[in-house]
Amino acid sequence: MKISTAIDDFRLTTSELTIQYERSSKQTLDQAFNPTRILRIEEILLLYYSITGVFPAVEKVAFEHPGGTDNITLSEANLPICPTCANQAIIDSEIATRLYAFENRSSLLSCVSYLFASRQTEDAMSRFRYLWSSFNCLYKIYPCEGRSEYLRVYTLLEAIPEDNNLLNIKRKFQDSVIDIDSPSWRWNDFLRGFVPLKIKHKKNGEISACPTASTVLSDVDEQLLKVLMSRKAYLKWKDLPTNNNPILQRQADLEHGANSDRFLFIFSSYLYWLRCDTMHGNSPYPVFMTKEQQTLLKALCDSLESLIPLCIAFVCNQ
Repeated sequence: MKISTAIDDFRLTTSELTIQYERSSKQTLDQAFNPTRILRIEEILLLYYSITGVFPAVEKVAFEHPGGTDNITLSEANLPICPTCANQAIIDSEIATRLYAFENRSSLLSCVSYLFASRQTEDAMSRFRYLWSSFNCLYKIYPCEGRSEYLRVYTLLEAIPEDNNLLNIKRKFQDSVIDIDSPSWRWNDFLRGFVPLKIKHKKNGEISACPTASTVLSDVDEQLLKVLMSRKAYLKWKDLPTNNNPILQRQADLEHGANSDRFLFIFSSYLYWLRCDTMHGNSPYPVFMTKEQQTLLKALCDSLESLIPLCIAFVCNQ
């Protein structure tokens, strides 16, 4: 693999990395191999991993310059092989080339590194956290008018063209996910804890909701909407101030089983809430997980892992 960039050309095989650079005659080797160049090596290895699905077994890096060659030996512990995805590229070489030349390449390469980490753990919750960190590297650099993270996620996912790749991810998710009415979804906690909804039950029996509730619930189809209502006893559709919102009303009138927008809702609002719930220690998930909860979390993680390469390609094309 050879990719020319404005910084140091390089050649990389499965076992050898050669970087062409310039070193002043007054510079010592320690001065030449500064943290920036060490980071450069890490970036190249992540780039290789993103294309091939494995880390190269490089032990020594050769720096070529007009006056000769400088060698630096790397610890083998810093070059792990990825056994769970051998011969499975994350993204193709064309996208990877654009990734490396991208203005925000540090964020994209961090995205790849978290994706790699997610494939090294057998713990379901750790995998989810690594995947979300990978996803975060993408949606935080995508233009969005709102400041809320869940809106950033929503904006990025909504912008991705619905081609065959995305449709296949949606179909697989639909086939693998557990019943939307299952307690494992914890809709009760979602409605109570997802801040943008700000749904409150007053002592006099009245119900109030923040206007942002219409944004959150606008992509909930009829079936899921009924589940959300049933999971929160005090949340009555007719009493919500968003009842007259035309977007919500149109969603409520959808035919039973329509779920074209459910995926977007789950992977923006719901998944962001789950991330906050588990990251901030509000959920017992990391310690106590039923088999059904494990099945749900795996389905969510599998779909998120499939989404990330699409997001990388989309962001690189912008």
